[in-house]
Amino acid sequence: MEIFHGGERIAVHVRASSNGRHATIAVHMPPNHQRYREWTPAKIRSEANRIGPMLRVLVDRIIEKRAHPEQGYRACVGIIGLERRFGADRLEAAAQRALEFQVLNYPGIKSFSKRNWTASPGPSASSRIRSSTPTSAAPDTTLKVTRNAQTSHTQPAAAAGVCRYG
Repeated sequence: MEIFHGGERIAVHVRASSNGRHATIAVHMPPNHQRYREWTPAKIRSEANRIGPMLRVLVDRIIEKRAHPEQGYRACVGIIGLERRFGADRLEAAAQRALEFQVLNYPGIKSFSKRNWTASPGPSASSRIRSSTPTSAAPDTTLKVTRNAQTSHTQPAAAAGVCRYG
């Protein structure tokens, strides 16, 4: 593949043999993308683990969710960077909330961090994240919220059969 600018050939690349494969040469990446090349999955996980176990689980989920793990690095690096602004404890609490609500993106984690939630609304997130089975004999108060263009409906989870938030 040849790249031209103003009628002059500025680069030549071998075409990737597989569909959907990335074949980017590092020196051709914009500077704001090059800085993420130094972040490996091991470094991202190590930094997340240093902050707390819930952040480590969150980072793992973000990376696993992407078709190419590198596509999750920017979100993970940004989330880890929130520690400077909000502190480790607050970021860990935000990660716990994010896992409870399946929020796996930077804007959501930032929003949770701003709210300064220090405790979960229900049983510990770690128990719900690791196991989807109920941990107590308390009545099921889980709700399912459905929306359409005209109304919102809330019904007990037993009737709905989904979602567990507390």
